[in-house]
Amino acid sequence: MATDLRQNNAIHAEAPTARFQNWRIIRGDRVIATVIPVNHVFDDFVLDAIADGNTDFAYDSKLSAQRLLTQFNHEIDAIVQRHGTERTGIAVWYCYGCVSGMIHDVLDESVSSGWPAFYESMSSLYDNGFAKHCENQFIHPLRETKFGTSCYMIWDMDGIEYLTFDRSETQRNMVEPLIDFGLVHGHAVVQESILHCLGHQLDSHTEFVRPKLQQFLRRRDLQPEIRDYALQCQTGMIH
Repeated sequence: MATDLRQNNAIHAEAPTARFQNWRIIRGDRVIATVIPVNHVFDDFVLDAIADGNTDFAYDSKLSAQRLLTQFNHEIDAIVQRHGTERTGIAVWYCYGCVSGMIHDVLDESVSSGWPAFYESMSSLYDNGFAKHCENQFIHPLRETKFGTSCYMIWDMDGIEYLTFDRSETQRNMVEPLIDFGLVHGHAVVQESILHCLGHQLDSHTEFVRPKLQQFLRRRDLQPEIRDYALQCQTGMIH
């Protein structure tokens, strides 16, 4: 008969799962340690991104690019803790911006089966990255840093708005859970970033955007600056 490893406070390891990205060392019912797997390809990719692409790293396919950026989003808190907000901000600008052009490969139609997982991973980028490491204020200390601007400007970077919203209704449906996640989030920097995205899409996708802005403005817990910005987004006149 199999022995229950949880009995007698036996120590055992649980492998990564969809819910827990790292190995967990468990005694009984209590997690006593977390071990981040060694992944030299991913580590090299992060270091290259922090260097703004000024190294010799290169991913080998569009699928690899998608997997790397999806993992980057999931591991964002560990990246910040290891490298700091400013260097991580440089990495976000590199990954999503025009220096690497990476987002074009991530959202290439040949790897469309991975789009839902990629968009879902962006909720981790927002929640475990920007919300965790920025103060919950419209004007916050990191606002003008690489990290702060990468949050606000991420949908303005190298084509992600166009690649997401202007190709098909199917793709807009894929990103809608992420948009809704941001609009119900309690952190101002997350709200502002998603509002910025929607403000740019108002004219071209009015039926998608306007109801979401109207619903957002019914919230009673909004900071005054966020409410004002949402009202501005309803005009489409934002930068």
